[in-house]
Amino acid sequence: MDDICACCCGRPGARRQASIWYQVPGVARGMMTVMVSVARIGAHQPPLVLTSAAWTVMHIQYDVFLLTHILLIGLLLGWLRWASGSTVLTIGLHALANLVATVQAAIKVEWAG
Repeated sequence: MDDICACCCGRPGARRQASIWYQVPGVARGMMTVMVSVARIGAHQPPLVLTSAAWTVMHIQYDVFLLTHILLIGLLLGWLRWASGSTVLTIGLHALANLVATVQAAIKVEWAG
């Protein structure tokens, strides 16, 4: 398989580098949750709020209205992870949220174009 990223920059290794950076937020969120939980700051609230805030900052390209929604979705997904003990559930719901956003964007572009 050719490892040259023709879609964005044409640099060798760019696709591999992009896929690594795509995984960093999930790994960082997991590490932060473990570190804050072990620090005995409290129950599940501090890691939940900190990781949701970090997740919101990663979406800084949006306006305040959407950032508020992203923070609330992060809090909901974090709480669901804590309450259910299932990471698969939150991954699936995150994928569903991204699918809905993609469909909304496609509809908006189609109607605007």
